[in-house]
Amino acid sequence: GQAEGLVDVLLRLDPTSQDRQIARETLLGRIPGDYGLDVEYLARGLIRLAVNADEKHSVRQALLSMIMATRSGDIATPLASALVEFEPTQDEKRQAREALISLAPLIVSGYRAPVLYGELARLNPTLDDISTWRTWPQRPTRGLLMAVRRNSTSQAWLAALDSLPKLTSRVS
Repeated sequence: GQAEGLVDVLLRLDPTSQDRQIARETLLGRIPGDYGLDVEYLARGLIRLAVNADEKHSVRQALLSMIMATRSGDIATPLASALVEFEPTQDEKRQAREALISLAPLIVSGYRAPVLYGELARLNPTLDDISTWRTWPQRPTRGLLMAVRRNSTSQAWLAALDSLPKLTSRVS
């Protein structure tokens, strides 16, 4: 993508911290308003431009704000993917999960739901997070349910099994 090419050029020039900040702010400014741009490429550029803890924190906060503000799964999903690359805190993961879950019922195209569920699985989902799965366009994927299981106690998981979607279909 064009954004990644620009980042390549900038990084070869040995940018200062201020140069990287300007570049990050420019990329961040392009994400929410230009749906024609490939958000994933912009996010990858951000990952490469944040080299220290303060820069990573700043980008995480910006990504999280955008995830929470958007009403589009097509925008939120790659932003969440980028957020995971910045090693978010548990609270940041929780906020991102809540935002993605709020978008799940709005997804009308069936092939997009598994992509959103895949990113949700990377954010340490819990049983509480998927409690509204019946309002989603598709039931949770195996990968999402496996992630929820990893983040649940055995007792809580066993208690919830009857309320979760079945992964296999039975022939009658």
